[in-house]
Amino acid sequence: MEATMHGLKRMQTFITSLSADSLHRVLGNGWTVAATLAHVAFWDHWVEARWTHFSRTGSFHDLPDDITDLVNEAAIAEWHALPPPEAVRLCLDAAISVTRRIECLSSQQIAAAVETGRLAMVDRTLHWYPHVDEIDRAAR
Repeated sequence: MEATMHGLKRMQTFITSLSADSLHRVLGNGWTVAATLAHVAFWDHWVEARWTHFSRTGSFHDLPDDITDLVNEAAIAEWHALPPPEAVRLCLDAAISVTRRIECLSSQQIAAAVETGRLAMVDRTLHWYPHVDEIDRAAR
Protein backbone atom coordinates (compact mmCIF):
# COMPACT_ATOMS: atom_id res chain seq x y z
CA MET A 1 0.00 0.00 0.00
CA GLU A 2 2.80 2.42 0.87
CA ALA A 3 4.52 1.58 -2.39
CA THR A 4 1.46 2.74 -4.32
CA MET A 5 1.29 6.04 -2.41
CA HIS A 6 4.98 6.74 -3.04
CA GLY A 7 4.60 5.50 -6.60
CA LEU A 8 1.78 7.94 -7.25
CA LYS A 9 4.13 10.83 -6.54
CA ARG A 10 6.68 9.39 -8.96
CA MET A 11 3.96 8.90 -11.58
CA GLN A 12 2.66 12.44 -11.21
CA THR A 13 6.11 13.97 -11.40
CA PHE A 14 7.20 11.85 -14.33
CA ILE A 15 4.04 12.11 -16.43
CA THR A 16 3.66 15.86 -16.00
CA SER A 17 7.30 16.30 -17.08
CA LEU A 18 6.70 14.65 -20.46
CA SER A 19 6.77 17.02 -23.42
CA ALA A 20 3.97 17.10 -25.96
CA ASP A 21 6.40 15.69 -28.54
CA SER A 22 7.40 12.78 -26.33
CA LEU A 23 3.76 11.65 -26.04
CA HIS A 24 3.84 10.79 -29.76
CA ARG A 25 7.09 8.83 -29.50
CA VAL A 26 6.79 5.21 -30.56
CA LEU A 27 8.12 2.71 -28.05
CA GLY A 28 10.00 -0.40 -29.13
CA ASN A 29 6.82 -2.47 -29.13
CA GLY A 30 4.90 -0.19 -31.51
CA TRP A 31 2.94 1.53 -28.78
CA THR A 32 3.17 5.29 -28.39
CA VAL A 33 3.87 6.89 -25.03
CA ALA A 34 0.31 8.26 -24.97
CA ALA A 35 -1.26 4.88 -25.78
CA THR A 36 0.81 3.30 -23.03
CA LEU A 37 -0.48 5.88 -20.55
CA ALA A 38 -4.06 5.11 -21.62
CA HIS A 39 -3.31 1.40 -21.13
CA VAL A 40 -2.07 2.10 -17.59
CA ALA A 41 -5.26 4.06 -16.87
CA PHE A 42 -7.45 1.20 -18.07
CA TRP A 43 -5.75 -1.35 -15.85
CA ASP A 44 -5.93 0.97 -12.83
CA HIS A 45 -9.68 1.22 -13.43
CA TRP A 46 -9.76 -2.57 -13.75
CA VAL A 47 -8.19 -2.91 -10.30
CA GLU A 48 -10.79 -0.53 -8.88
CA ALA A 49 -13.58 -2.57 -10.45
CA ARG A 50 -12.11 -5.72 -8.92
CA TRP A 51 -12.10 -4.09 -5.49
CA THR A 52 -15.73 -3.04 -5.98
CA HIS A 53 -16.58 -6.64 -6.83
CA PHE A 54 -14.65 -7.87 -3.79
CA SER A 55 -16.50 -5.41 -1.54
CA ARG A 56 -19.85 -6.73 -2.82
CA THR A 57 -19.07 -10.44 -2.86
CA GLY A 58 -16.09 -11.05 -0.60
CA SER A 59 -14.25 -12.78 -3.44
CA PHE A 60 -11.94 -11.79 -6.24
CA HIS A 61 -12.95 -12.05 -9.86
CA ASP A 62 -9.95 -12.85 -12.04
CA LEU A 63 -9.26 -13.08 -15.72
CA PRO A 64 -7.19 -15.95 -17.03
CA ASP A 65 -3.60 -14.79 -17.57
CA ASP A 66 -3.76 -15.09 -21.35
CA ILE A 67 -6.84 -12.87 -21.56
CA THR A 68 -4.98 -9.70 -20.56
CA ASP A 69 -2.98 -9.80 -23.79
CA LEU A 70 -6.23 -10.10 -25.75
CA VAL A 71 -7.71 -7.15 -23.86
CA ASN A 72 -4.63 -5.09 -24.73
CA GLU A 73 -4.89 -6.13 -28.39
CA ALA A 74 -8.57 -5.25 -28.51
CA ALA A 75 -8.13 -1.85 -26.86
CA ILE A 76 -4.92 -0.60 -28.44
CA ALA A 77 -6.66 1.06 -31.40
CA GLU A 78 -8.79 3.16 -29.04
CA TRP A 79 -5.80 3.97 -26.87
CA HIS A 80 -3.90 5.17 -29.95
CA ALA A 81 -6.92 7.22 -31.05
CA LEU A 82 -7.04 9.24 -27.85
CA PRO A 83 -5.53 12.72 -28.03
CA PRO A 84 -2.26 12.52 -26.09
CA PRO A 85 -3.26 15.18 -23.51
CA GLU A 86 -6.40 13.12 -22.79
CA ALA A 87 -4.28 9.99 -22.28
CA VAL A 88 -2.16 11.92 -19.77
CA ARG A 89 -5.28 13.13 -17.93
CA LEU A 90 -6.81 9.66 -17.88
CA CYS A 91 -3.60 8.12 -16.56
CA LEU A 92 -3.16 10.65 -13.79
CA ASP A 93 -6.84 10.56 -12.78
CA ALA A 94 -6.88 6.76 -12.71
CA ALA A 95 -3.65 6.58 -10.69
CA ILE A 96 -5.05 9.01 -8.13
CA SER A 97 -8.37 7.18 -8.00
CA VAL A 98 -6.91 3.70 -7.56
CA THR A 99 -4.48 5.00 -4.94
CA ARG A 100 -7.36 6.50 -2.95
CA ARG A 101 -9.23 3.22 -3.21
CA ILE A 102 -6.22 1.28 -1.97
CA GLU A 103 -5.75 3.75 0.91
CA CYS A 104 -9.31 2.97 2.07
CA LEU A 105 -8.85 -0.80 2.12
CA SER A 106 -9.05 -2.57 5.44
CA SER A 107 -6.14 -4.62 6.70
CA GLN A 108 -8.27 -7.73 6.03
CA GLN A 109 -8.79 -6.73 2.40
CA ILE A 110 -5.09 -6.08 1.92
CA ALA A 111 -4.25 -9.41 3.52
CA ALA A 112 -6.77 -11.18 1.26
CA ALA A 113 -5.06 -9.76 -1.82
CA VAL A 114 -1.51 -10.45 -0.65
CA GLU A 115 -2.21 -13.93 0.70
CA THR A 116 -3.86 -15.00 -2.55
CA GLY A 117 -1.03 -13.76 -4.76
CA ARG A 118 -2.72 -10.55 -5.92
CA LEU A 119 -0.04 -8.11 -4.78
CA ALA A 120 -0.65 -5.84 -7.81
CA MET A 121 -4.11 -5.16 -6.38
CA VAL A 122 -2.46 -3.17 -3.56
CA ASP A 123 0.92 -2.28 -5.12
CA ARG A 124 0.23 -0.56 -8.43
CA THR A 125 3.93 0.18 -8.90
CA LEU A 126 4.24 -3.40 -10.12
CA HIS A 127 2.39 -2.25 -13.25
CA TRP A 128 3.34 1.44 -13.29
CA TYR A 129 7.11 1.26 -12.97
CA PRO A 130 7.91 -1.03 -15.91
CA HIS A 131 5.95 1.34 -18.16
CA VAL A 132 7.49 4.47 -16.63
CA ASP A 133 10.96 2.97 -17.09
CA GLU A 134 10.20 2.03 -20.70
CA ILE A 135 8.90 5.54 -21.46
CA ASP A 136 11.86 7.13 -19.70
CA ARG A 137 14.31 5.08 -21.79
CA ALA A 138 12.50 6.04 -24.99
CA ALA A 139 12.35 9.72 -24.05
CA ARG A 140 16.10 9.96 -23.61
